[in-house]
Amino acid sequence: MKDEQVGVAKLTTLTEEEAREFWRLYRLYWREAERCEEAKAYLAGCVMLGSALEALLILMVDVYDEQAAATGRVPMKGKKPKPLLDWDLGKLLRVAKAAGWLPAKLDPDKDDWDGRKAKVGDYAEVARVVRNLAHPGDSLLCPADQIGHFGDCSAVSRMGPMPATLWR
Repeated sequence: MKDEQVGVAKLTTLTEEEAREFWRLYRLYWREAERCEEAKAYLAGCVMLGSALEALLILMVDVYDEQAAATGRVPMKGKKPKPLLDWDLGKLLRVAKAAGWLPAKLDPDKDDWDGRKAKVGDYAEVARVVRNLAHPGDSLLCPADQIGHFGDCSAVSRMGPMPATLWR
C-alpha cells in the first residue's frame, strides 16, 4: 500500500500488485456468482456478488481517492483515514453513495424498501444485507416475519424475489 496526499490527511491506496490482485478477485467472484445463479444457490450468489462489489469499490476508491476523501465519509482511525484494505463493504458503500458513484434514494436506517424509488446504491445495500445473512448469528437475528426498515434483514423477506438486475 502507498500513501497519497489528499488535503491534510493521507488516504492509503493500493500498490500496482494489490490492484491486479483485486481485479483477479473481482473476476473470480463474478464467475462464481454466475455459477450460483445457474445452480439456484441465491444466498451463495449474494455472498459472491457482495465480494465482487467490494473488490470493485476498493479499486474505485484506489483510482478516485481524492473524490473519496472529498466526501467526508472516509472511515477514520483517530484523526487518520483507515488503510483502504481495512474498509468493509458498508464503509465502501457509504463513500460510494456520498461520491455519487452509486446513487441511492432510500435511507437504510429510516426507509422501508420501495422498489419504485430504489436506485443502484439501494440495491447494493440490499446485496450487503443479504451477504451478511451468511453469518449464522445475523441469520438468527432475522426472523422472516420481523417488521423493520430496509436496513434490517427483514427487508429481504418483504421485498420479494431478488431483481434480475442484481445478477447482471
